[in-house]
Amino acid sequence: MVTWNATVREYPQTHCLHELFRQQVLRTPDATAVVDGEKQWNYAQLDMRATGSELSAAVWGKTGSRVAVQLDRSLDWIAVVLGS
Repeated sequence: MVTWNATVREYPQTHCLHELFRQQVLRTPDATAVVDGEKQWNYAQLDMRATGSELSAAVWGKTGSRVAVQLDRSLDWIAVVLGS
């Protein structure tokens, strides 16, 4: 067992990922949310990027739309996934 990444948590099964994320943004907006090498964003920054993403704007109001995303793993990739 790897102890340096012991991050297993129980999550409510009645909430979607974006709802859990939004609750975390409200609780800890200044806490570090994601790190990619030397770059890092706190929850407020990630939320701003996610809700302002071009993908989010493109599918806004189209519930149930399927969207393909092709990006390298990065902070932007996380923002797009959360914003879609």
